[in-house]
Amino acid sequence: MRQERVARKTILLVACAALLCTSCAVLGGRKAAAPGPADLPYGYVTSEYEHYAALLIGRNGRFNLAGGTDKVEVPVGEYGLSACTFEAKDDNGERWRIVGQSNSRTPVLQVNPGETTPVTFGPPLTASLTVRRQGSSIDLGLDIRGQAGEIYPVNEFQQSGRQAAAPQFLVRDEKGEIVARGRFRYG
Repeated sequence: MRQERVARKTILLVACAALLCTSCAVLGGRKAAAPGPADLPYGYVTSEYEHYAALLIGRNGRFNLAGGTDKVEVPVGEYGLSACTFEAKDDNGERWRIVGQSNSRTPVLQVNPGETTPVTFGPPLTASLTVRRQGSSIDLGLDIRGQAGEIYPVNEFQQSGRQAAAPQFLVRDEKGEIVARGRFRYG
């Protein structure tokens, strides 16, 4: 009797694991295993970046999207963004990698049957500065966001596999003369 219960629990766990796996497909230039009916329509996603990856969340499940400039087949639907990574080379041949994250389930991609949809998150990035006064000192914060409002923490920027140096800043007065300079700190 006890072995029968253990066997039933094992079968149930295996069945649950199989259900979970079908809702998480890895896409990388090939059609992913459909999480729903076999006739689920597909569209395509493309980017101008050589290498990118994203965790997309939609009605059909969660998808790890990995691609480049070639089209990647994706089940049709609206997708929100959980996280993403982009890689590119600069003019000096240095490889840069940025990692972004989003807490928003607001759709950033609408994939339609047979159509190609460009990635609508990631670069170009927008930087803004926050300024807070604390007693006699001033704290400057750097906020970097992508097209869909996703956040790119500065400490996640990598240059040729290493954490990029913290950005520098200059403070100029109304005449354009430098009155202060410094470097942001991670943390």
